[in-house]
Amino acid sequence: MNLDALPFVEFSNRELLPSLTAVYFAINSQSEVLYVGKSVSLNSRWRYHHRLKILSELGCTKIAWIVSTRLNYSSLELEMISLFNPPVNGKILTKTGLTQRTDCRLTRVINKEVVDIFSKFYGVNHDRYRQDLEWSDLKGNV
Repeated sequence: MNLDALPFVEFSNRELLPSLTAVYFAINSQSEVLYVGKSVSLNSRWRYHHRLKILSELGCTKIAWIVSTRLNYSSLELEMISLFNPPVNGKILTKTGLTQRTDCRLTRVINKEVVDIFSKFYGVNHDRYRQDLEWSDLKGNV
């Protein structure tokens, strides 16, 4: 995939990002993908992005994107994470820097059990929440 062919905004001008649904890439000056994410509104997402500080520290110079729909942006994000293996995805920020998440699997198991119990107790089908949890299993996030 040629990242240079994608539309982008300089990291310092991220307030100019459009309000559209997309999978986005935080990229450094060597054209290395630091982070891949998805959003229903790029502009809103980057106002208070949870990785803003670390991406700035790692030398993020631009944010590029692929326009998507809400129907396929989760699978597209997973494909791009798999393709680029960005260093910030799947990590948590601690006082000492980025650390691999180790507690995620247990949390996902507990969350799935809670959804199953809730569904049985109230007689409600919560497949959507279960599917979201399964997506997060594939991504390595909670």
